[in-house]
Amino acid sequence: MVKKAEPELQRPLKPVKDFTDDELVALIENSFDCFQGSADSWESAVGMMFLGKYMGWKIVHLVHSQATVKKYEKILGINVKTDFDPITDASRRSNAWKAIEGFSNFWKAVKGETDIPDARSPVIGSAE
Repeated sequence: MVKKAEPELQRPLKPVKDFTDDELVALIENSFDCFQGSADSWESAVGMMFLGKYMGWKIVHLVHSQATVKKYEKILGINVKTDFDPITDASRRSNAWKAIEGFSNFWKAVKGETDIPDARSPVIGSAE
């Protein structure tokens, strides 16, 4: 019996932040076709991608652990630091970003090495 070849994950040729809607759908479909594992991991990876697209990679790293970001990047074939802007206008809706904005060492806040309350808060506030 001949085993059917597994589809190969296609890496984006340009940053995801610059994708058209059709290109985003193609990336999502390709990642699904190549994915094997728990459906909630794939679904969460897609959600992380949209969070990064709209709020920037710094918010992604505030909301998710580095291990989770790496796992989701592998599922999607992306790199959040090169595919998304560091922050966007929408970043200010993140309580975590509000807590650390202006802090001199972003990565210390990400790693929890600061005394900044809400530095890892996943809460998104109003668009005001």
